[in-house]
Amino acid sequence: MRVLRTVDVALALSLAAILAGCTVSPMPEEFFQPVSLEQQQIKSRVFETGNEVDILRACAYVLMDNNFQVLEAESQLGWLSAGKLKAAPGMIPIPYRATVLVYPVAGRPGVSVVRLTLVNVDDADIYQELFARIAQLLFVKASQI
Repeated sequence: MRVLRTVDVALALSLAAILAGCTVSPMPEEFFQPVSLEQQQIKSRVFETGNEVDILRACAYVLMDNNFQVLEAESQLGWLSAGKLKAAPGMIPIPYRATVLVYPVAGRPGVSVVRLTLVNVDDADIYQELFARIAQLLFVKASQI
């Protein structure tokens, strides 16, 4: 009888822990705001290569060259996440986060899209510079220089 009570208590505690973990924190309102076509064009580039792993690797190298630390990566999904803290002397550090998504273009074999999202960065010139460096790395890789 005592064993059954222990099992019942253990099951009740396990169920309570599972239910407590299922609570969803409210998302900020801006999370659900649509992204404009202009923002999508700034943050996306098409590359004439079908090797998503090489593209993802080039993106990781470029981000690491810019002092980002790769936090998570999944090559089969074509996704990586990186972050860094940047602070001026005497200022509060600003967190920067980068997310890269690489996927093939439907109906166009050998063509992939790179979607780069930088949190706390709205400057189109920064995106252009990063995409130019990614393109250079892919060119060097393709040329075997």
